[in-house]
Amino acid sequence: MKLSNSNCIGVDLTQSVPHIAVASGSAKVESSIPASSPPAALLPVLRGESIIAGAVAHTHRRGIGGNWPPECQVPVGGNFKNGTGRVPLVCAWTRLANLSSQTFSGVLGDTEVSWQPSGQIKLGALSEKIISDSVQAWEKKYHSKKTVVVVPDSLGEAAQQALIDNCGSFLIPRPIAVAMSWCRKNADKFSEAVTQSPRGATLGHLLVVTLTFDQWEVVPIEIRIMAYKEKIWLIPVRNRVAGGGEFPRLGVNFFLAMATSKEESLQGIWKNVFGSGLLTENIDNHSSNMNLFQSVRDCITDGFSSRVEDLFHKLDLWGEIFTDSIKLSPGMFQDHLSVIYRKQLSCLPENAHGRCLGVVLDGSCSYIQIAKNRSLGEFVAGAFKDQEIAICNGAEAARGAAITAFALEHNLPSYRETIIPIDIHYHGKNEQGDYVNAYKLLVEGTTVEAGKEYKSKEPVRGLYIKQGERNITLTLRRSSERDLYLFRKVTAEIPKPTTFDEEVKIVAHLRPGQGFANVFVDSVNENVFRTRLDWRTMGNCEEPPPPPLAYLPEVSRVVHDEYMWRDAEYYVKVAIRELRGGGANLEGAMRDLRNQGKFNQWPMADDYDVYRGQQPQGDIFRHYGVCPSDGDLDSVSSPSLMREFANECEKKFVNIRIRPSERKQLQQTASWMYLACPQVIIVNVRKNLKNNLALISQEDLHTIGLCWSKSDDISMFFNALDQRLRQGTIGVNNWLRACRNIVRFRDAALHVDIIGNGQLNKIVDRILKILERQVEEENFSIIFNNCILTCLYLLKRRRYDKDFLNNESPEYDRIDQILRGLLKKQSKNLNDRQCSIIKTTLKFLRKEASLKDLDSSVLTG
Repeated sequence: MKLSNSNCIGVDLTQSVPHIAVASGSAKVESSIPASSPPAALLPVLRGESIIAGAVAHTHRRGIGGNWPPECQVPVGGNFKNGTGRVPLVCAWTRLANLSSQTFSGVLGDTEVSWQPSGQIKLGALSEKIISDSVQAWEKKYHSKKTVVVVPDSLGEAAQQALIDNCGSFLIPRPIAVAMSWCRKNADKFSEAVTQSPRGATLGHLLVVTLTFDQWEVVPIEIRIMAYKEKIWLIPVRNRVAGGGEFPRLGVNFFLAMATSKEESLQGIWKNVFGSGLLTENIDNHSSNMNLFQSVRDCITDGFSSRVEDLFHKLDLWGEIFTDSIKLSPGMFQDHLSVIYRKQLSCLPENAHGRCLGVVLDGSCSYIQIAKNRSLGEFVAGAFKDQEIAICNGAEAARGAAITAFALEHNLPSYRETIIPIDIHYHGKNEQGDYVNAYKLLVEGTTVEAGKEYKSKEPVRGLYIKQGERNITLTLRRSSERDLYLFRKVTAEIPKPTTFDEEVKIVAHLRPGQGFANVFVDSVNENVFRTRLDWRTMGNCEEPPPPPLAYLPEVSRVVHDEYMWRDAEYYVKVAIRELRGGGANLEGAMRDLRNQGKFNQWPMADDYDVYRGQQPQGDIFRHYGVCPSDGDLDSVSSPSLMREFANECEKKFVNIRIRPSERKQLQQTASWMYLACPQVIIVNVRKNLKNNLALISQEDLHTIGLCWSKSDDISMFFNALDQRLRQGTIGVNNWLRACRNIVRFRDAALHVDIIGNGQLNKIVDRILKILERQVEEENFSIIFNNCILTCLYLLKRRRYDKDFLNNESPEYDRIDQILRGLLKKQSKNLNDRQCSIIKTTLKFLRKEASLKDLDSSVLTG
């Protein structure tokens, strides 16, 4: 290989031997294997000594598994506490991948590996330093100008950053590196689909299976095609939005298992794998040793040899090599490969699903023999039948890395990275004006060309550092899988405390796959401060709780329930017959429909779902009933039957021969159809309310509470309620129930356009007078409950007027004193349900409530 002083090289130290590739053109690459043993670095034997890495490490005696001197031994002096001075890089890669696999983490954890060369003094180095020094040693040997380093696909941001801080090289995920090599070899085959778009057009996907020395990977990769400088380019697109395609096997375990077919001792196995190139040479020569074949087949099934685990697990870092393995029969092994493939494929864009452009199996384990005429790569390929399959020996990733290095250096197309969106949490308002958990987009989900920097299109605004504080803590959200999120807290510190609430603007800069993003936090007012998020402060957290509630944020919704319909259907048919006939038992039929047919019941849906063994939806405002509260009869089990019932009710209601008692029973029942209640009943109630307040019946008030939804009607009701309360507070129980039901079911019932502040305050004042009298007389009956619940529901005015019943208003003090007094002095005279309602109302009054405070005592009371 001819070397210049400005080489673009790819370095792959994740195989059983180091692979170095040098690119002298966009697709012209020379590959080499500069050593015959697994990549390793040597820990210092004296304080201040540097790590020994690169070519020198492969020929050094330290930790080769010899008998003498002690420096050669594994472990030194036969004592596992002493460890060994040779660190196979597979152990360092595994440690970094495991510690950073919980993506979106700012803390890497303990990465040190150490030994005691003299049996007393511990000397060690960080895993990222061991790998970085190895990379730099090969860079120096190959006179690199631009280096791209192959890394496991699961390597998270914290580990990426640690490597970049130590060696500064560009990192490429291993499956993408393999795909880069394939793309350069196959670009001319797809000229029919070429496009001028800078992002390219999707061709399909390439399946990459990496059978490497560390964790294996099964990763389908979207492939795009584009034209650039009169050439056709295939562009891989990395997409790790929903986790990775890690397969539960590590290649090193196959090599160790094979060594046990020849060696018995730890020293012998170690020397056979890590101290010489003998085992690799045997693999290349397709050894026909039957014991070796069986050891490989056992490793397919078990993941690792139990004998090897017994010998090795006490060595520093080696315990992690024997974890996360599951037993798989040969058939299950291939099935599991297919399952991971399909799962990962579902995360790609839909236009990449249909066409598989090929399968590439690359890695040190590909040519390991499992039988005389069959390799491990051929066995794995059996999981992907009817596809064009290429089985390679582990050089493809280094080739792809070198190609990428040349592309980055000469501004040519390479690959694209899909960014996982990141949001910043804050408390905002929804469409109804209620404060809820909300998120501002910091990093959008898009693809970015490798090596290019992504910058937020617009800064995030609307967040503040409060007066006197020196830091701002943000809660970030990032998707982990579809509809699942990771939440993290991270802090930015500013030089000095703010003198007043200071608004900030936040912008992110990042290079995907190259460590942490730079997130700048600047004051909106110029030159007050500028700082960055400190990812070392990042910690796991749950999604922040929603803001405290000052009122019930939603309305109750009744949805049709098929099981309740089964109880009601017979009684609906009986009622229809009575409505059509002479009606001798019309009143009884209406009562039976409500009571036996459960027409007037509306239990909380989640409670019923749990009782029925079904999965609850977690919606406490959702109720089951025969008729839906939105009046949509198409949603019931038999729309035609319910419309027939409504039509017969309408005819009977206006029939001059109907008796008043029958009419009352009919109206009482038909009102439980909510917004589907016959219009003649609605019109009649409206006329009664306009003409004579004294003639309003309890049935009319029942209809108003359940069936009125128009703004003019609701405004008319509040005017009537105001008048009625001025006439006296005796006999107003049904008026209070109607008020509560209107607010319970109709979302904008307390809008300022419907009822003014003055009128609403007068209504509250008169309700409190009724409540005070009930407390004074120790009359804790229905009207007492209705007064408290009405106060609770009226707090929804705060959606439109944040100062309604605030802690400076006299009405606030009156309610607070009444409720606190009840709990303190009258709790023995109150039942559990009443105590629950009082406590809940107090929390909402004080703006300290949450949805957890709501139960059936409030929501169905």
